[in-house]
Amino acid sequence: MPSGITRKYAPDDVTVTIGTQTGSGFLEGTFVECERDNDTGEISTGSDGEATLVISPVQKGKIKLTFQQASPLNDYLNTLFQALQQKNLSVAVVPFRLSDKNGTTVVQASQVVVNKPVKVGFGDKPEGREWTLITGYLDIEAGGEFNVSTGAL
Repeated sequence: MPSGITRKYAPDDVTVTIGTQTGSGFLEGTFVECERDNDTGEISTGSDGEATLVISPVQKGKIKLTFQQASPLNDYLNTLFQALQQKNLSVAVVPFRLSDKNGTTVVQASQVVVNKPVKVGFGDKPEGREWTLITGYLDIEAGGEFNVSTGAL
């Protein structure tokens, strides 16, 4: 028998920090996606059928952020991209952190860069600006949501 509401999720409790800026002005819908570029483990099979687990040390990844076209974060991310294009790494390379106050999910990278300029479009309604950050090491700790009544997982 269902016990009623046991978990909660509020998108405004997901905090995204890029460099010195806290994310705001996200587009409605999916506003952040984080993923590794490759599998951590892979099975390699020899001609005799013997299998070997190959564990990759590569942990590079990407982060996609979608902001409303009016968000001030577009200006900040464009500044980071311009700095990378000008090879000014002291400005272009910044830390990233996502934290879900609803639960235990944390995603972080000590060094990210904006890898290309954002696609720009205009329509009869405000458009989104999807930025992609890349990193050589992306730490993803995908967790659950806290219990509403106990505060535990």
